[in-house]
Amino acid sequence: MRVWLKDLFVQTMPKRLVEKAREFANALPPKIRYGKEYDEALSLMLDSEQWDEAKFRQYQETQLEKLISHCYHHVPYYQRTFAELDLSLKDIQSVEDLNKLPVLDKAIVRQCAHEFLADNIPFYQRGRSTTSGSTGSPLTLYLDQSARAFERALSLFHLLWLHWTTADKVAYLNPRPGSDPTNFRPVFSSSNELRLTFRAMDDARMARVVQFLQDFKPDIISAWPSSLYLLARWMDRKGLKLNSPRFLVTSSENLYPHIREFLENFYQAGV
Repeated sequence: MRVWLKDLFVQTMPKRLVEKAREFANALPPKIRYGKEYDEALSLMLDSEQWDEAKFRQYQETQLEKLISHCYHHVPYYQRTFAELDLSLKDIQSVEDLNKLPVLDKAIVRQCAHEFLADNIPFYQRGRSTTSGSTGSPLTLYLDQSARAFERALSLFHLLWLHWTTADKVAYLNPRPGSDPTNFRPVFSSSNELRLTFRAMDDARMARVVQFLQDFKPDIISAWPSSLYLLARWMDRKGLKLNSPRFLVTSSENLYPHIREFLENFYQAGV
């Protein structure tokens, strides 16, 4: 019910109250904010680093079997698809058998949106989410608490590769689709995270982002390559610099060699 209540709160409460609630939530340790699903996901990721290829294959096939069974019994789109293709569960026994099912694309998800809502997941366990749209137009999806916990655990898992500790400050620049470009989330006093909207940027918004980053002095900046690049070019024109972070973490877009070289030279940090 947490994801549904959160969405309801965000949609109905005053903007200032929502921002304060987000500040407080961001300051909570992930295991409190996301529950046991977070610990389970992180443990799986850490354990899997020691697996050999055979163990990975076994895990993937076990998870595939669970997923196909779930879709077959509870997801209307796949119930209809299996029936139209005269397929049963025994016809999908391996990764190779997935070729028997049609490729799923965004157009199908948009056209048949409600058919992808599993009938064994109550509405109050569905949290609305939107993709970034970096490969086209954004796509609306629904996630449960375990999916959000897994995503958060994956973010921490990547930081652990950089020898992250709880003392490190991490700044996130996110071009949230549909978000207010003037919306900035200041740092909660006990939090080592700074989350900033990076969208529809003009000179005033660029200056505000730079000021936040200069004051925060992040050890790690996580952002799209294009966001880091645009920010760096703007600062370069204005003669501005940041305290060099240890690392830049990029996601969601291709990181081309010339962009990597420019980012590492300007920020004096490894990507």
